[in-house]
Amino acid sequence: MGIAKETDCRHQVKIKRFLLWGSGLFVLLLLVFSLIVSHPNRLDFLRGDIIPVSISPGMNARAVAGEFAAAGVVKNPGRLLYWMQRMQIDRKLSPGLYKIRSGIAWSVAHSLKEATPEVLRVAIIPGLTLADVQKKQGISGSNDALITALNDDSNFPPRLQELLPEKAADRLSLIAPDTYLLPPGEKAAKQLVQSGSKRWLELLGGYLSENLTKKELLNKAILASVV
Repeated sequence: MGIAKETDCRHQVKIKRFLLWGSGLFVLLLLVFSLIVSHPNRLDFLRGDIIPVSISPGMNARAVAGEFAAAGVVKNPGRLLYWMQRMQIDRKLSPGLYKIRSGIAWSVAHSLKEATPEVLRVAIIPGLTLADVQKKQGISGSNDALITALNDDSNFPPRLQELLPEKAADRLSLIAPDTYLLPPGEKAAKQLVQSGSKRWLELLGGYLSENLTKKELLNKAILASVV
Protein backbone atom coordinates (compact mmCIF):
# COMPACT_ATOMS: atom_id res chain seq x y z
CA MET A 1 0.00 0.00 0.00
CA GLY A 2 2.80 2.35 0.94
CA ILE A 3 4.67 1.51 -2.26
CA ALA A 4 1.58 2.35 -4.33
CA LYS A 5 1.21 5.73 -2.65
CA GLU A 6 4.89 6.51 -3.19
CA THR A 7 4.61 5.60 -6.87
CA ASP A 8 1.50 7.73 -7.22
CA CYS A 9 3.26 10.67 -5.62
CA ARG A 10 6.17 10.32 -8.04
CA HIS A 11 3.79 10.36 -11.00
CA GLN A 12 2.13 13.48 -9.67
CA VAL A 13 5.50 15.18 -9.26
CA LYS A 14 6.43 14.29 -12.86
CA ILE A 15 3.11 15.61 -14.13
CA LYS A 16 3.55 18.86 -12.20
CA ARG A 17 7.07 19.25 -13.58
CA PHE A 18 5.82 18.57 -17.10
CA LEU A 19 3.04 21.12 -16.72
CA LEU A 20 5.48 23.63 -15.27
CA TRP A 21 7.95 23.20 -18.12
CA GLY A 22 5.12 23.24 -20.66
CA SER A 23 3.71 26.46 -19.23
CA GLY A 24 7.14 28.05 -19.22
CA LEU A 25 7.73 27.06 -22.84
CA PHE A 26 4.30 28.38 -23.84
CA VAL A 27 4.98 31.73 -22.17
CA LEU A 28 8.39 31.93 -23.86
CA LEU A 29 6.90 31.22 -27.29
CA LEU A 30 4.16 33.76 -26.62
CA LEU A 31 6.75 36.41 -25.75
CA VAL A 32 8.77 35.64 -28.89
CA PHE A 33 5.66 35.83 -31.04
CA SER A 34 4.67 39.14 -29.44
CA LEU A 35 8.14 40.49 -30.14
CA ILE A 36 7.91 39.46 -33.79
CA VAL A 37 4.48 41.02 -34.24
CA SER A 38 5.15 44.29 -32.38
CA HIS A 39 8.82 44.84 -33.22
CA PRO A 40 9.73 42.85 -36.36
CA ASN A 41 12.71 45.10 -37.11
CA ARG A 42 14.47 43.86 -33.97
CA LEU A 43 14.84 40.50 -35.68
CA ASP A 44 16.63 41.86 -38.74
CA PHE A 45 19.64 39.69 -37.91
CA LEU A 46 17.48 36.67 -38.83
CA ARG A 47 16.65 38.10 -42.24
CA GLY A 48 18.51 38.87 -45.46
CA ASP A 49 19.89 41.93 -47.18
CA ILE A 50 18.04 45.15 -47.95
CA ILE A 51 17.07 45.07 -51.64
CA PRO A 52 15.72 48.05 -53.65
CA VAL A 53 12.63 47.37 -55.77
CA SER A 54 10.89 49.88 -58.05
CA ILE A 55 7.11 49.84 -58.22
CA SER A 56 5.69 51.52 -61.30
CA PRO A 57 2.44 53.49 -61.48
CA GLY A 58 -0.57 51.30 -62.27
CA MET A 59 0.93 48.01 -61.05
CA ASN A 60 -1.54 45.74 -59.26
CA ALA A 61 -0.74 43.71 -56.14
CA ARG A 62 0.03 40.53 -58.07
CA ALA A 63 2.53 42.37 -60.27
CA VAL A 64 4.08 43.99 -57.19
CA ALA A 65 4.52 40.60 -55.52
CA GLY A 66 6.13 39.33 -58.71
CA GLU A 67 8.59 42.22 -58.76
CA PHE A 68 9.69 41.52 -55.19
CA ALA A 69 10.09 37.83 -55.94
CA ALA A 70 12.10 38.56 -59.10
CA ALA A 71 14.41 40.84 -57.08
CA GLY A 72 15.00 38.12 -54.48
CA VAL A 73 13.16 39.77 -51.59
CA VAL A 74 10.83 36.75 -51.23
CA LYS A 75 10.84 33.27 -52.72
CA ASN A 76 7.09 32.81 -53.17
CA PRO A 77 5.17 35.72 -54.72
CA GLY A 78 1.87 33.96 -54.01
CA ARG A 79 2.51 33.96 -50.27
CA LEU A 80 3.51 37.63 -50.36
CA LEU A 81 0.29 38.45 -52.22
CA TYR A 82 -1.66 36.49 -49.58
CA TRP A 83 -0.17 38.50 -46.71
CA MET A 84 -0.55 41.79 -48.58
CA GLN A 85 -4.26 41.02 -48.87
CA ARG A 86 -4.51 39.95 -45.24
CA MET A 87 -2.86 43.19 -44.12
CA GLN A 88 -5.08 45.16 -46.52
CA ILE A 89 -2.21 46.84 -48.34
CA ASP A 90 -2.76 45.17 -51.71
CA ARG A 91 -4.61 48.26 -53.00
CA LYS A 92 -2.76 50.90 -51.00
CA LEU A 93 0.81 50.65 -52.28
CA SER A 94 2.14 53.82 -53.87
CA PRO A 95 4.61 53.83 -56.79
CA GLY A 96 8.21 54.51 -55.92
CA LEU A 97 11.43 52.87 -54.81
CA TYR A 98 11.09 50.50 -51.86
CA LYS A 99 14.10 49.29 -49.90
CA ILE A 100 12.96 46.11 -48.14
CA ARG A 101 14.96 43.47 -46.28
CA SER A 102 14.52 40.01 -47.79
CA GLY A 103 12.86 37.33 -45.70
CA ILE A 104 9.66 35.36 -45.28
CA ALA A 105 6.51 36.62 -46.98
CA TRP A 106 4.82 37.79 -43.75
CA SER A 107 7.85 39.83 -42.72
CA VAL A 108 8.20 41.44 -46.15
CA ALA A 109 4.49 42.31 -46.24
CA HIS A 110 4.77 43.91 -42.81
CA SER A 111 7.78 45.94 -43.98
CA LEU A 112 5.82 47.07 -47.03
CA LYS A 113 2.97 48.17 -44.79
CA GLU A 114 5.33 50.36 -42.76
CA ALA A 115 7.53 51.58 -45.64
CA THR A 116 7.49 54.97 -47.32
CA PRO A 117 8.79 54.70 -50.89
CA GLU A 118 11.28 57.11 -52.38
CA VAL A 119 9.49 59.07 -55.10
CA LEU A 120 10.68 61.27 -57.94
CA ARG A 121 8.20 64.09 -58.53
CA VAL A 122 8.32 65.30 -62.14
CA ALA A 123 6.20 68.25 -63.24
CA ILE A 124 5.43 68.56 -66.94
CA ILE A 125 4.04 72.01 -67.71
CA PRO A 126 2.84 73.50 -71.02
CA GLY A 127 5.66 74.79 -73.21
CA LEU A 128 8.39 72.73 -71.53
CA THR A 129 11.17 71.71 -73.90
CA LEU A 130 13.17 68.49 -73.97
CA ALA A 131 16.21 70.33 -72.61
CA ASP A 132 14.11 71.69 -69.74
CA VAL A 133 12.99 68.20 -68.73
CA GLN A 134 16.51 66.82 -68.95
CA LYS A 135 18.08 69.58 -66.89
CA LYS A 136 15.44 70.57 -64.37
CA GLN A 137 13.12 67.66 -63.72
CA GLY A 138 15.54 65.35 -61.92
CA ILE A 139 15.27 62.37 -64.27
CA SER A 140 17.89 59.90 -63.04
CA GLY A 141 20.61 58.63 -65.31
CA SER A 142 22.25 60.31 -68.27
CA ASN A 143 20.52 62.87 -70.46
CA ASP A 144 20.14 60.15 -73.06
CA ALA A 145 17.71 58.22 -70.79
CA LEU A 146 14.75 60.44 -71.66
CA ILE A 147 15.62 60.52 -75.36
CA THR A 148 15.92 56.73 -75.41
CA ALA A 149 12.54 56.40 -73.68
CA LEU A 150 10.89 58.82 -76.11
CA ASN A 151 12.38 57.05 -79.13
CA ASP A 152 11.02 53.68 -77.99
CA ASP A 153 7.65 53.28 -79.74
CA SER A 154 6.54 50.59 -77.27
CA ASN A 155 6.43 53.19 -74.47
CA PHE A 156 3.44 54.82 -76.18
CA PRO A 157 -0.13 53.50 -76.42
CA PRO A 158 -0.74 51.30 -79.51
CA ARG A 159 -3.22 53.89 -80.84
CA LEU A 160 -0.36 56.40 -81.22
CA GLN A 161 2.54 54.19 -82.23
CA GLU A 162 2.02 54.35 -86.01
CA LEU A 163 1.59 58.13 -85.88
CA LEU A 164 4.58 59.05 -83.72
CA PRO A 165 6.85 61.90 -84.87
CA GLU A 166 10.42 61.00 -85.75
CA LYS A 167 12.15 63.38 -83.33
CA ALA A 168 12.23 62.83 -79.56
CA ALA A 169 11.65 66.55 -78.97
CA ASP A 170 8.39 66.37 -80.95
CA ARG A 171 7.28 63.23 -79.11
CA LEU A 172 7.57 65.11 -75.81
CA SER A 173 4.44 67.01 -76.86
CA LEU A 174 2.55 63.72 -76.40
CA ILE A 175 3.28 63.77 -72.66
CA ALA A 176 0.28 65.34 -70.94
CA PRO A 177 1.01 68.27 -68.62
CA ASP A 178 0.75 66.95 -65.08
CA THR A 179 2.81 66.08 -62.02
CA TYR A 180 4.02 62.49 -62.12
CA LEU A 181 5.19 60.40 -59.16
CA LEU A 182 7.84 58.01 -60.44
CA PRO A 183 10.24 55.47 -58.93
CA PRO A 184 13.75 56.99 -58.84
CA GLY A 185 16.42 55.35 -60.93
CA GLU A 186 16.89 54.12 -64.44
CA LYS A 187 13.17 53.39 -64.97
CA ALA A 188 12.04 56.94 -64.27
CA ALA A 189 12.28 58.21 -67.86
CA LYS A 190 10.50 55.16 -69.23
CA GLN A 191 7.72 55.45 -66.69
CA LEU A 192 7.34 59.15 -67.43
CA VAL A 193 6.82 58.49 -71.14
CA GLN A 194 4.46 55.56 -70.54
CA SER A 195 2.33 57.34 -67.94
CA GLY A 196 2.39 60.70 -69.70
CA SER A 197 1.44 59.41 -73.15
CA LYS A 198 -1.32 57.24 -71.67
CA ARG A 199 -2.68 60.28 -69.88
CA TRP A 200 -2.47 62.34 -73.09
CA LEU A 201 -4.52 59.76 -74.99
CA GLU A 202 -7.10 59.62 -72.20
CA LEU A 203 -7.55 63.39 -72.41
CA LEU A 204 -7.43 63.91 -76.16
CA GLY A 205 -8.05 60.51 -77.73
CA GLY A 206 -11.70 61.34 -78.33
CA TYR A 207 -10.69 64.21 -80.63
CA LEU A 208 -8.54 62.07 -82.93
CA SER A 209 -10.08 61.00 -86.23
CA GLU A 210 -9.58 57.50 -87.65
CA ASN A 211 -7.66 58.76 -90.72
CA LEU A 212 -5.37 61.07 -88.76
CA THR A 213 -1.91 61.63 -90.29
CA LYS A 214 1.42 61.96 -88.49
CA LYS A 215 1.58 65.67 -89.32
CA GLU A 216 -1.94 66.28 -88.02
CA LEU A 217 -1.20 64.42 -84.79
CA LEU A 218 1.96 66.45 -84.26
CA ASN A 219 0.14 69.73 -84.87
CA LYS A 220 -2.59 68.77 -82.39
CA ALA A 221 -0.02 67.66 -79.83
CA ILE A 222 2.01 70.88 -80.13
CA LEU A 223 -1.13 73.00 -79.84
CA ALA A 224 -2.31 71.05 -76.79
CA SER A 225 1.11 71.24 -75.13
CA VAL A 226 1.20 75.03 -75.11
CA VAL A 227 -2.40 75.67 -74.06
